[in-house]
Amino acid sequence: MKASSLFNFRNISRCRLLSLYNNNSLKSHTPLSLLSQNKSSLPINNLSNFQYRYRYFSTATNGINNSSNDYNSLIKSSKSLADKEDYQHCLNTLDQAIQLNSSDPKAYIFKGDLYLLLRDINQSVQCYSKALELSPSSHDCLFSLGKCYSILQQYDKAIEYFQQALSINQKDISTLQWIGDSYLEDYVLSYTNSNDNNREKVDKALFYYTKVLELDSTNTKALLGVASTMSDPNMAIPIFHQIIEMKNTVSANSNSNNSNERIITKEPIYQSPEYLATLNLARYHENKNEKKSALDYYKRALEIHASGAILSSISRLHTPDNLEEALSFIDSAIQLENDNIYYQYQKADILRLLHRYSEAQPYFYNFLQQLWTQKDNGDPYEAMFRIITCHYLLICNSFILNEVNQKQQQQKQHLLNLNQKDNINIDLVKMKPQDVQQLLDKSRLLLDYFKSIENNNNNQQLLDILIKGLSVIEISCQDSIMIHQYGQEQNPTFKPIDQKFYDFVESISKNYFI
Repeated sequence: MKASSLFNFRNISRCRLLSLYNNNSLKSHTPLSLLSQNKSSLPINNLSNFQYRYRYFSTATNGINNSSNDYNSLIKSSKSLADKEDYQHCLNTLDQAIQLNSSDPKAYIFKGDLYLLLRDINQSVQCYSKALELSPSSHDCLFSLGKCYSILQQYDKAIEYFQQALSINQKDISTLQWIGDSYLEDYVLSYTNSNDNNREKVDKALFYYTKVLELDSTNTKALLGVASTMSDPNMAIPIFHQIIEMKNTVSANSNSNNSNERIITKEPIYQSPEYLATLNLARYHENKNEKKSALDYYKRALEIHASGAILSSISRLHTPDNLEEALSFIDSAIQLENDNIYYQYQKADILRLLHRYSEAQPYFYNFLQQLWTQKDNGDPYEAMFRIITCHYLLICNSFILNEVNQKQQQQKQHLLNLNQKDNINIDLVKMKPQDVQQLLDKSRLLLDYFKSIENNNNNQQLLDILIKGLSVIEISCQDSIMIHQYGQEQNPTFKPIDQKFYDFVESISKNYFI
């Protein structure tokens, strides 16, 4: 089985998972492509790391109707409070119910449901485990514990609980679906962490999805799961079309765990099979360079749920043919997710292509600063990415510098006068670099000099441009040296430092010192 195909089209069988297009975990070596993702971008989200703010809950009983101490009334009231999103009072109500009758599992199950709704999975496990102690043969408890351990990515333990639940009800669609999801996600995680391409887990996932479809041929979640196991993308495409045509058909058998009597975690629209199938079709056509079809499906997905990643993809498809339209879409993406640095990069690149260098420069520079802070010194791919960013930033700085020089000739003269008074090795300044190491040495010399000049209203803008430009060259040279020392095997022909870097340094020497 081709793992790459699975990654492209497994987006993802379990609709409860966060979509692949939640780009808070995005870290791509090709910034404008959401198709080149590292393992943090795969459709596996470590929900166990979620720390929600709802841990402030106390066991105070404020707001509870103390006129009724009836256990069943409190249970019923807790569901009503949860439906109204009054989670504080819901928790208080359940605690009071437990105080009244600590031997009944229902209050513990409801409490586990509430914590699952709030994504406090460990607390959910504790509550469901207590309920299971009180009712060892409870399908609800076993199924709910399986869900929790699957979310925590403890798939072996999850499947063990699901199998116990299945022994009680062999035709429970939800249990069969989650077993399939767990096997498939376990495969993806194993492949990601250790390159383990074990087909057995995929076959087991397909077996359970097939079981679901035997019970309910209209189950779109199971259909999405089947499509996700396909090694050939062309085989998955008809299934995605089928899901979209069926939309959100819900089986009467799909909620067999007394969902109407439980506190329910509602699935967001961006986790629906229709939405994920639409995204997969968009990406499929984009991979085939069929822009018109890709745009059509991305826009359909956008109508279902607006996300920054879809807007970014639409923007990318408009580049470079319609740059103004591309800029509009990426601005919308940034409005939705203003902390996503790759959207900032994408906007900077569009502005560069529009020759709006002064606007592009701060976006490139902010992106580079964050990338440099997060860098892995031993990763040649990260280094190449930084150098490409530096290349574009240097282009912006060169144009800005030319504009400033043309408008503010007095500033250049002011710097020249300072140079005549300062102690700087002019011979080194005149030296023309012959290789990357010499370029690095000269850039550092000039950088230290300009940093030593006191800023004032006359030279601040010019100094900022010079310092940023030389800083960019310093970073690029360091990365280039590292690539050729440690990454030559992976990238034997990569020559990241081009003539633009040398020309920028030489123009500074000529204009300000010689």
